Amino acid sequence: MKRPCILAVIVSAMAIAASAMTVEEFAAKTQEEKVKVLTGKPERSLDDSGQLLRLYTVGLRDPSPVVKRTAAQAAVFLVMGLQSAQGSGKLPTFSSEDSASLQQTLVVLLNDNDVGIRISAASALAYSAAPNPAIETLLLARVQAEHVPEIKAAVIEAMAQAGYQSPQLIAEATALVQPSPDSKAIYSASKVLAHLRPESALDTLVALASKASPSQRHALQALAAYGQGAARAIPVLERLVTDQAMPEDIRNLARITLEALKAGKPQPSALQPMNPVNLWPVALSPSSPAAPPTPAPEQSPAPATPRITSTPSPPSTTPMAQTPAVPSERKAPVWPWVVGLAALIVIVALAAKRRG
Repeated sequence: MKRPCILAVIVSAMAIAASAMTVEEFAAKTQEEKVKVLTGKPERSLDDSGQLLRLYTVGLRDPSPVVKRTAAQAAVFLVMGLQSAQGSGKLPTFSSEDSASLQQTLVVLLNDNDVGIRISAASALAYSAAPNPAIETLLLARVQAEHVPEIKAAVIEAMAQAGYQSPQLIAEATALVQPSPDSKAIYSASKVLAHLRPESALDTLVALASKASPSQRHALQALAAYGQGAARAIPVLERLVTDQAMPEDIRNLARITLEALKAGKPQPSALQPMNPVNLWPVALSPSSPAAPPTPAPEQSPAPATPRITSTPSPPSTTPMAQTPAVPSERKAPVWPWVVGLAALIVIVALAAKRRG
């Protein structure tokens, strides 16, 4: 009974070896094949997991917008997965060249015309390291240059989730929580304020909670996270609880917030914080390019843009990291074939001896 089990293991090892893929082979695949690899488990497809960052970088630089968008989304899950696996002893070792190339590629994609790619690139950068000035400067520059409120708020939310809490970030969140047609931006900004509980945003939140607007509900929820720190909102909340002109759900929310403030029990915010560590050396500088994209149809290629500064400046001279040099062709490992063939010979010999 043991021989079939051994044979199954050997055949499985041979199948894995046969399907092992190099980064160069990934680059040669069709759009559909690349998307399938990126949405699956790329680390299990490679013959060398240490080349994983190179595979993502190739995907992020793919000429296909579909592949590039998929790679950007996958990069967010990659860094989140690596963060959660810290201390497990199961992480592959990445070269400094590969990690620097991936980081610089993500910086360039902060300017992509595709809004989803911009959000994913910013999130991946935020989650890839403990809070540090280089990444913070780049992401805040992206927020200031951004034309779409939802993206501004999404970047701010990712930063707050990763542990950033600078006055500039709080100011941006406070501005975005103001009434606007973009309900997603308001919600994201309110989550950031509820999580950070900045004193500087209290007056704005109290004013927004006091009257009907798209921001009222989110302002009430944010105030509930302050607990006693938002005591100045109690008179406004007491009025709202009895204001029959307000919808019932708003009155109920005002009552819940009022109880939280009086009891001194802050309600938890909807933002789930991370405690990221540096997955690799941060190979960026505050002067890395992070220019805004020129408004254009989503299908249009992104034009070259200057670096963001408070005053006009010449185009950045920081070169984009080059695609890693293609090494000599690497074959899938042959040891499983050798072992498998030897085992098959032994099994056949034993079977023949038994029949004899």
